[in-house]
Amino acid sequence: MPGDNLEYAAVIYNAAFDKQQMPDLESNFVLFKDGREVYRSKPEPVDLRNVSDPKRIPIKANLQMPDVLQPGDYLLQLVVNDKRATGKHGLATQTFDFEVPASPENEQHN
Repeated sequence: MPGDNLEYAAVIYNAAFDKQQMPDLESNFVLFKDGREVYRSKPEPVDLRNVSDPKRIPIKANLQMPDVLQPGDYLLQLVVNDKRATGKHGLATQTFDFEVPASPENEQHN
């Protein structure tokens, strides 16, 4: 899994917008292992070119997993920053966990 691409899809609900301006969103990922941050992607603008309903913004992309991942349990957090929202409504997160299995060579030596 290290170096592989992880494909994800999500929906951003109720982003701030008005009749003259679409939402202004950026997203990034934070990867944790054993409660420690091991990777953080750069924030990137959310592509709104094909969005027909700004209340429901689908996003889909690939994240290349860092080459340095060791076997074990991980938590991946998607962070979306709504630059037009105010207060606590400006940040949304979603997490999911996954496991990087030990390679068969490592298991044979144990």
